[in-house]
Amino acid sequence: MDYEAVMQTKLKFVRSIFQKQKAQAFAHRDWREFFEQNRHWLVPYAAFCVLRDKFGTPDFTRWPEEHRVYRANEIAALIENDPVFRDENRLNYFIQFHLHLQLRDAAEYAREQGVIMKGDIAIGVYRHGADVWQHPELFHTDRQAGCPPDPFSARGQTGVSQPIAGHA
Repeated sequence: MDYEAVMQTKLKFVRSIFQKQKAQAFAHRDWREFFEQNRHWLVPYAAFCVLRDKFGTPDFTRWPEEHRVYRANEIAALIENDPVFRDENRLNYFIQFHLHLQLRDAAEYAREQGVIMKGDIAIGVYRHGADVWQHPELFHTDRQAGCPPDPFSARGQTGVSQPIAGHA
């Protein structure tokens, strides 16, 4: 499957829906509640997504210097003053809101069927992700976690690109 082509097709579809429904969606009480409860991560995450797409990489260390470090006031000004950035940012809000609604409905249905859903706690993050961009001081980006080498994989799951001594 051509993952990139599928994602582009889905995004094109979502953009079309967003243009038709954004005014109604952002006026809804459920949206306002979602935003108030999640703004602490949603605002920087949406801005990160816009900048990632604009600069063609999630590696924020390769972005223009003025965007390499997350500064809430500067991002707020950018959202306020740039209509293209604002609309793209709101598209990311729209997507996250609808993902929230879908997960909420699926979890409710599962509970009704006697299925217990359990969350997961990440033990690591992507070094070029929104969390690290927002709070680099909280992460050891010079380290990696993963499965060590074994008879099934000489390089393990550490992401090491060079063979380990003694292994092919």
